[in-house]
Amino acid sequence: MSCENCMRKFDKETMEDALMNWQGRDFIDYLRTHFSIDGQTENLRERVEVLRSLDTMVLDTALARVKGCEKIYENKHVLFFMGGLLTAATQVISVFSTSDFLVRTIIILCSIIVSVLILMSFKKALSKDNYISASLLSFREMLEQALAAKMGNESD
Repeated sequence: MSCENCMRKFDKETMEDALMNWQGRDFIDYLRTHFSIDGQTENLRERVEVLRSLDTMVLDTALARVKGCEKIYENKHVLFFMGGLLTAATQVISVFSTSDFLVRTIIILCSIIVSVLILMSFKKALSKDNYISASLLSFREMLEQALAAKMGNESD
């Protein structure tokens, strides 16, 4: 089920179903729709209260799923890897290029420019994933607070 199928309605049953059963992209779309990091979500306080009213098992499961999704969207090493790979490729190109200095210099400069353009496009693509990571982190904090409040209420 996706958030489009829930007609963007927000209730406890739909939320519990989304947290427990929905697949990755649909789950993330649901979180981004109903718990927007941009502050565009209406009635956030009401939504947090519904979140806090969920069972402990649902909150634990949702927390584990969110942490798993965070790992999927963790990409802090990708740019370093791509930079190293492109640097190595530039060196290989320079080794196998002609012995003429001018041609060799032009080939190296072109390969450096292409490498920088590739890194810039990767960085732009990764920034979209960073938005998803930020949304997941924000929701994880809400889950942890709801779970802590639930544990505090149960111990009283």
